[in-house]
Amino acid sequence: MHSHVEKTYKKVSQIEHILLRPDTYIGSIREAEEMMWVVEGEEFIQKKIKYVPGLYKIFDEILVNAADNYQRDKKMTRI
Repeated sequence: MHSHVEKTYKKVSQIEHILLRPDTYIGSIREAEEMMWVVEGEEFIQKKIKYVPGLYKIFDEILVNAADNYQRDKKMTRI
């Protein structure tokens, strides 16, 4: 006989949880549209762009981790 908890919740692996609820880890995976500063040619302009916030967060995390690593290892010369 299953308890109320077993009927309400399903046990999943860590990977399954991330795939089922990516917004918990990286933010929305739905396309968004808003005004942002972007580089066009050799200048910055404000422009309405479409982007996926979760993908932006992943890219940002890579850059932040690289900058942190540079602080620890001054022999690092590139990403």
